Amino acid sequence: MKKIYSKNTLLISLFSLQITWSASAQMLVPNGDFESWTSKNSLSHPNSVYEDPDNWTTRNMYYSPPANVSKSTDHHGGKYSIKISPIVVGNSIVANIVTQSFPISDKPLYFNGYYKSSYASKADYGQVGVTIYGANNAFLATTEQPFHDNESEFTPFSLKLYNLYASTPVSATITLNLSTDSLKSTFWVDDLTLSNAPLITGMEDELMDYSAPSLYPVPCTETLFLHAMPTSATSFRIRNANGWEVASGAAAQLQQGISIKEFRSGMYLVELLDAQQKSLYRSKALLGN
Repeated sequence: MKKIYSKNTLLISLFSLQITWSASAQMLVPNGDFESWTSKNSLSHPNSVYEDPDNWTTRNMYYSPPANVSKSTDHHGGKYSIKISPIVVGNSIVANIVTQSFPISDKPLYFNGYYKSSYASKADYGQVGVTIYGANNAFLATTEQPFHDNESEFTPFSLKLYNLYASTPVSATITLNLSTDSLKSTFWVDDLTLSNAPLITGMEDELMDYSAPSLYPVPCTETLFLHAMPTSATSFRIRNANGWEVASGAAAQLQQGISIKEFRSGMYLVELLDAQQKSLYRSKALLGN
């Protein structure tokens, strides 16, 4: 049976499926439904025009054409979703990263939305995440989730934020990205919200793996941490987009936080290694200033 989730289905099925849905609990993610897009001129090809989702930051201006973040009529609600696809830049395959930072004063407990995925390799994954900051960019709460399975229909997710709020939130940063070495992989996202409740009761326990390693905050401009360090990890290394190693050290350093203030802004690969230098964890992240 196909998994089909639409806004109408959710509303009609409130009682029979015991879906937790409270309009008052929803917190605005500007253009979180990806209905609003603006045409812009490419920096790399001045005579070419591409579209960017309003309120969101992409790297389309550097890569277009073709744009690897685009408006898709394959959607969950409304008319559009956001589609992230890889393109070739020089000798590399690049899958764009999408971010948005916006003011917030509430203390959300869940990051909700819908995704769809088509991967060419089992190593590929799309990922969503959000980090909440207080005054002076103090870290307050975060969550992220990679999605490794192919989903032919838009599928809901509810990710519980971890770490207690030590103070009043000031801003939130949402990150969407696709990790792949293939031109045939694609990741769609739609209808993002921050909320005090998950989309469907029990969903957060099904999707969120608190034991899985994860980097935070992402994107990062100052201090990078790793949550849930594997016990067998002994070291880490960070490579830039050209494959050059720019940082390395004991795994415990990354857990305690390492400074990346001197990194030039770009995509980096962070890797954890065991005593035999076997890779235990790999994640791409937008780091630097």
